Amino acid sequence: MHVRRGDPAVQDQKLNSLSKLNCITACIQAAQAGADEGLMLDPHGFVATCNSTHFFIVRKGEVWTSSGKYCLGGVTRAVTLEVAREAGIRRSRRISPSPTSMVRTRPS
Repeated sequence: MHVRRGDPAVQDQKLNSLSKLNCITACIQAAQAGADEGLMLDPHGFVATCNSTHFFIVRKGEVWTSSGKYCLGGVTRAVTLEVAREAGIRRSRRISPSPTSMVRTRPS
């Protein structure tokens, strides 16, 4: 994906606004790449969200998701984190996953 979530000084991604051009552009790029969703990075290169959904990974007893600083909070995100907590799955201490931290390499 070449489209990133912008800095809150430009467009606050926590606000639900009609200006979704970056999400639409990311959706088009994802479709052209044969994907249903595209991972959108924050201005620092960490995963912020997807172009139309939230992003979660459960790995080694932790749920990885963004810090929430560059995405709309929403009910789905809050409930997912609550259900994970109640199931004993703790939220990662990572600020946010980076694309390289999600890559699983196979031994050669």
